[in-house]
Amino acid sequence: MRVFKFGGASVKDAAAIQNVTSIIQSYIEDKNPILVVVSAIGKTTNKLELVAKCLFENRKTESKTELKSILQEHKDLCEALEFQDKEAVLIALQDLEDITLGFITANESNNYNYIYDQIVSKGEMLSTTVLFHYLLAQKVDVSFINARYLIKTDNNYTDANILWNETEEAVKASMKETKTAVVITQGFIGANSEMLYTTLGREGSDYTAAILAKCTDTKEMTIWKDVDGVYTGDPKKFPEATIIDKLSYKEAIEMTFYGAQIIHPKTIKPIQNSNCILRVKSFINKAAKGTEIGQFENIQYPPVTVLKEQQVLYSFAVRDFSFLNESNLGKIIATFGKYSLRINLMQNSSIEFIVLTDEKLGKNDLIIEDLKNDFEIKIENQLKLLTIRHYTEDILEKQRRNKAVFLTQKGEDTVHYLMR
Repeated sequence: MRVFKFGGASVKDAAAIQNVTSIIQSYIEDKNPILVVVSAIGKTTNKLELVAKCLFENRKTESKTELKSILQEHKDLCEALEFQDKEAVLIALQDLEDITLGFITANESNNYNYIYDQIVSKGEMLSTTVLFHYLLAQKVDVSFINARYLIKTDNNYTDANILWNETEEAVKASMKETKTAVVITQGFIGANSEMLYTTLGREGSDYTAAILAKCTDTKEMTIWKDVDGVYTGDPKKFPEATIIDKLSYKEAIEMTFYGAQIIHPKTIKPIQNSNCILRVKSFINKAAKGTEIGQFENIQYPPVTVLKEQQVLYSFAVRDFSFLNESNLGKIIATFGKYSLRINLMQNSSIEFIVLTDEKLGKNDLIIEDLKNDFEIKIENQLKLLTIRHYTEDILEKQRRNKAVFLTQKGEDTVHYLMR
């Protein structure tokens, strides 16, 4: 089996969906089915986040209006694809709209993360519904599986943890029953024991593909992107960036942890455990070789630059100005763990402990609420973390130039600059 993952940019409009269809068709073989994982179309996730925010703020009428606009965009996309017998896909889209409108009307929860997952998960359901019906119209031997029946998780909404035994059992059972050449499912989403939608973290479709690759013992997984492979930096921010032909699992983990947008940070562990090769290829320049990620050693890497934005810096001090001991530090770190807020950088002195994390609506304020009685807390928002791996002094000098750097951490192979 092959596992393909297509992101939002690859299915953003009619021409893009036709292109994805041609890629899938070119890889169909008699004995090797393709499991296709698809993200929400274009900027749909951003728009659904607005729907969730309006509902959380009890602006239900506005929430419904925004949702109907999103559904209309998908109906218009079906019209633009110009395939016969659109009735089935339009009915399926209308069913999704009705279900979601019903949820908005009935919702009484004030749990933002729960609301978020029930709303935002519909983006992947919409995109896969359109692609599935278009593939059928093109006579592709394809079936559709709702990821809720595959990806089993706990109740940690917006950043759910995988229940591996249940997931592997569900995936193998579904794949055993499926006889088609192509199987379409959704990235980013799963379900808890009550079959309520959960999500795996922003951009989590890569992680979904890796989970499915591991559970099906797949030895080759491909992520199709709008770039020719993995670069030494985001080419939109660092024009001098170049393609890296091969990456070790370890190097890929380091790059993604500090914010490289090549793949979701959790993607590597499942494929490493099953020794699956991950290819990052271009759905635009299909002839490009791309980047191969695997169990490689002794690779000499060029300097790699990663910029992570929307960072929040917390500064904690004990209220009575006593020393920060291990108990204090443990309490702070455990609280970040409680809310699944990853620590991107930390540093301590005798009376102060600073922690850098991502800005996440609905979670950052919970840190303050839990710790405000024990610590004086200061916060600074809208920061950027610049990470340079395999650095040279020339690169460091160039990247520091004309930047408001106020904190530096330098190790043997990696430098971090925190900037306003």
